[in-house]
Formats: sequence, structure tokens, C-alpha cells
Amino acid sequence: MSSSLRSSTQGIHRRDSTRTFPRSRARAAEPGRSDELGPAADAGRSDELGPAADAGRSDELGPAADAGRSDELGRAADALIELLRRGRDLLESLPDDDYAAPLETTTQATDATWASPGAHTRHLLDFVDCLLSGIDARRIDYTARKRRPEVETSRDAGSGRIERAIAGLERLREHDGRMPIEVRPESGQDWTRSTLSRELQFVSHHVVHHHALIRLTLAVRGVEAPPELGIAPSTLAHRAEQAR
Repeated sequence: MSSSLRSSTQGIHRRDSTRTFPRSRARAAEPGRSDELGPAADAGRSDELGPAADAGRSDELGPAADAGRSDELGRAADALIELLRRGRDLLESLPDDDYAAPLETTTQATDATWASPGAHTRHLLDFVDCLLSGIDARRIDYTARKRRPEVETSRDAGSGRIERAIAGLERLREHDGRMPIEVRPESGQDWTRSTLSRELQFVSHHVVHHHALIRLTLAVRGVEAPPELGIAPSTLAHRAEQAR
């Protein structure tokens, strides 16, 4: 990387998000139980109980538990909505060329082309759309992305998709954040278990990651992004605490 490119990117922090999926555990049959029962019996009981068991526990715990779950989901939805609004505000402040044009760099080793802010915006919105479209079926397939090319090149199209995503997230409050969800993260990978609140948190981290890349791209071009863009909410909270 040239010295000019290095100097233009100093002070830009990139925070990658990492997703951890729960590992399924197979249990051996308990002593005294027949091999015929074993894990299969456990799976059968799990399928038999399913959401009904969760509903039963909710009835036992009463309104306080329902309120707690509602708050959990609301916080997760609000966090993602706030991130999308930051991205929308940045999008609306950029010239068309800075939004749609990829970044090209030249070093002694190679020439490279990096995704445009519009491409990052399209990608992160694909993940939000996959989440929203999979809730009714309780199966979120992150490989079923629409990849709308107009979102990459048109600020109006990008802004419109953000507004639709925010409206969809606002409607999530009627759901239970602990609702079990099956998730497929990548092609060729197995479906894994998660919850609605967990997936909102994952998508939020994914948005932060791509906002950081947008921030870096703009910095190389000499365009200043808002200071909180691409910084995880926990980091912003820590900095605010340290500044007191």
C-alpha cells in the first residue's frame, strides 16, 4: 500500500463481527434406559413439546415474563433500526459518484477494486430482508438474498429499501424475541437453531461491519463519515463512559 493510502486510512477502525452458532449435542441413553430410547427419544420429546412447551412456561411465569421478552426484542429491533438510520443519513449526504463508484487502489504488488458504499448497502440490506421474510416460517435463509442491483447504484433506491426495512422491523414488536428460529448462514451449511432476538443481534453486528468498510472507503477518497459510523454500540458506550 502506498504511503498516501496508509496515511489516509490512519485512525479508521474496522470491527469485524463474528457469529457463533449453537452446537448440537447428542446425548447417550441414560443408564437403565433401553438403547431404543436414547437420543431419539429425547428428540421425540423435543418435537412433541416444541413451542407449546415454551407457551406453557410463559403461562406459568405470567405477564412479567412476557414483558421481559418484549423488552428484549424491542431493544434488539431499536438497535438495528438506529444503525439503518445512520446509514440512510450518510447515503443521503453523499454525491452519486461516491455512493455508486467502487474504490480502485494501486500498490507495488497489485491493482485492486473494492466494493462501493452502494454495494455494501445493498449487501447489508439483503441480510435484513432475509431475516424479515423468514419470520413467519421460522426459517431464515441468508443465502436467499435478492441482490437488487439498483440499490447499489441509486441512492433513491437504497434509501427506499432502508425505509421499508425499518418499517418491517417496527412491526416485529408483536413477536416473542425468544421464538425459536432455524437459520442457514451459507450455502452448503446445515440449518441451525437460533432465536429471533439473536438473529436481530447478528444482523446488527453485520451492519456495523459493513458500515466500517464504507467508512474506510470514504476515508481513502477524502470523504469524512460521521464519527459513530461503523463503531459497535458497545464501543460507543464504553467511550462515552471513559469520557465522563
